Amino acid sequence: MLNHHPPKTLHLNSSSNELVLLLRPDGSVLDARGPLTSSLIQQLQMRARVGQGKETFDLTIPQDQHHHWWGEGDSVYRVLLTPVLNQNARVAIMMVGLQLPYTVPFLAIWLFWGIVALLVAAIGG
Repeated sequence: MLNHHPPKTLHLNSSSNELVLLLRPDGSVLDARGPLTSSLIQQLQMRARVGQGKETFDLTIPQDQHHHWWGEGDSVYRVLLTPVLNQNARVAIMMVGLQLPYTVPFLAIWLFWGIVALLVAAIGG
């Protein structure tokens, strides 16, 4: 950015589990990468307007298909919002998000092992 290269021309290695949004100080989009729809970008732009400095928050991205038999399959990203500074002047706002791993709910574990215990008790007794 400081060398006046457009961010879209940079070839950055990123995985499908990452999202990056780079905004101008006025909130307009400089670059967007990852699973971002226009409505999600608008939501993040609003968050950037409200945010003051560095902050982290969770962003849920609904998925079209269900990936897990125990859940809805929505992807949750932990997003860091931080200003990009050049000599104490804000030149951009950067948001970087990494997908959080999905964990099986504690209740589902107890339900599974409870059924196993009932089956063992029924067979053994």
